[in-house]
Amino acid sequence: MLKIQELLIVLPDLVITRSSRWTVPVTVAGLLVCAPVAGHGQRPATGGESPPSLAGHPLLHLSAVGTSKAEPDELIAGLAATGLSSSPAEAQRQVNARIRKATEVAARASGVELAVQGYSVAMTEDRPVRWMAQQTLELRAERADGEALLALVGQLQEAGLVVGQLGWQLSRQNQQHAIEAADVAALEALRSRASIAAQAMGLEVDRFQDVRLDQGTQPLPAVAFGRQASSPAIPPQSSPQAQEISAIAHADIVLKTPPPSAGR
Repeated sequence: MLKIQELLIVLPDLVITRSSRWTVPVTVAGLLVCAPVAGHGQRPATGGESPPSLAGHPLLHLSAVGTSKAEPDELIAGLAATGLSSSPAEAQRQVNARIRKATEVAARASGVELAVQGYSVAMTEDRPVRWMAQQTLELRAERADGEALLALVGQLQEAGLVVGQLGWQLSRQNQQHAIEAADVAALEALRSRASIAAQAMGLEVDRFQDVRLDQGTQPLPAVAFGRQASSPAIPPQSSPQAQEISAIAHADIVLKTPPPSAGR
C-alpha cells in the first residue's frame, strides 16, 4: 500500500499539509485553520503574533470519513517453480529448467512484464531426507493486456508452475490519485459536520485547529491459488472490481456566538 508522507491538498478555499511537522495557519472562507501533526507540539507564531485565545469559546472535537473509488488497472500474478529430489543439485536443476521454460514462454506474451524473484533450497522433514528447491516469479500487466496475462498463467501452470497469487490492484499513480480524493472528501465532510453541529447549538464556526488526516482502508489484491500442474491448461479468470479507499479527518473546531442580526 502507498503511504504519502508529504501530501499537499488544495481545495477552493482550503490549503492543508498532510503529515507535516509544524503548524500551518491557513484560511478557510475567512476562518483560521491550523494543522499540526499529532504528537508534535506547535511552533510559536511568527512575526510576533500570538495565537487566538480560546477563552469563552466552546471547542468541538469532530472526525469525518471520506471515501473514493477507483477501478483497478493492473493485474498481478505470482507463481512458483519447485523441484524435489534426494539430491539438492537435482532439485535445483528441476527448478532451473522450469524457470527457463517460463521465461521463454513469457517472452512471447505481448504487454506482460516478468520478474524472476527469490530462490531457496531447503531440506524437507521426509524420511529418507529429500531436498526442495523453489523460485518465484511475478507477472504484471496493465488492464488492456489482462487477458494475455491470464492466458500466460494457464500455459505456465501446464509447464509445472503453481499459482500463489492472482488479482487486480491499483497502479501506484492511480492509487495516489484515489488517496488524494479520499483526503479531500474527508475534509469536506468534516467541514460540513462542523457547520451542522454548530447550527444545532445556535452557534457558528469560528475557526478550525489541530486538523489531522489519517489513512483509512486500502484494499489488497485478490488472491487465488493455482490448480494442480497435471490438470488441463485452462486460463484462470479474474475480473477487476472497483476498490474503495478511505481517509479520516480529525479537528478541533472553535465555535462562537453569531453576531446580532442587523436591525436589532
